[in-house]
Amino acid sequence: MGSYLAAGERSASVPARLAFLLSAVMTPAVTATATLALIVWEFAPGMRGAAYSGVTMVFGPLFGMALAVARARHKGLRDLHITERRDRPGFFAACFGAAAVGCGVLLAAGAPRALLVFMAAYGACVGAIAVVTLATKASVHCATMAAFAGALLIVWPIYVPVAVVGLGALMWARLYRKRHTAWQCVLGMVIGAGTVAAAYAVWCLLKG
Repeated sequence: MGSYLAAGERSASVPARLAFLLSAVMTPAVTATATLALIVWEFAPGMRGAAYSGVTMVFGPLFGMALAVARARHKGLRDLHITERRDRPGFFAACFGAAAVGCGVLLAAGAPRALLVFMAAYGACVGAIAVVTLATKASVHCATMAAFAGALLIVWPIYVPVAVVGLGALMWARLYRKRHTAWQCVLGMVIGAGTVAAAYAVWCLLKG
């Protein structure tokens, strides 16, 4: 999950518990995984889709989550959130490298171009957040949730309003827990939604 529930939060107020729960349920590992899964099953259903999904998960969100857990254990942290800005560039650089390897594996496996484009977009999103981190701490939670909403718009547009409500609730949770400012949340949303939109535009050009 996005964070471990610290002892103090177990006895916190209802809003505090709700804010924690929203942050944990819509953690980047979950929303990024769901985003890539939606794209994979849209463009490569069946058994091959399952194989491609495994590649995108291993070299995408699961790799990033493994790094976060390893970091937390190494530093004795109970919270997986990358609180220090100086910790973020190296973390995102490793995730970006994993996404590049994932693209290579998908290419070697003959995956549809759409999957290559969206996997590259995942890497681009990670890279953009890493660069932005040099100036301000964009919300990765909001970025991946916005990307998930964008994927829904492509695959199941009827459910987009639900994702938008979830995104609003997540932004409230991040602000309530003082993890980010409103500007950092909005910046994360722009990065996440923008990379999905750009990937879809590139795929449409390739298809045409």
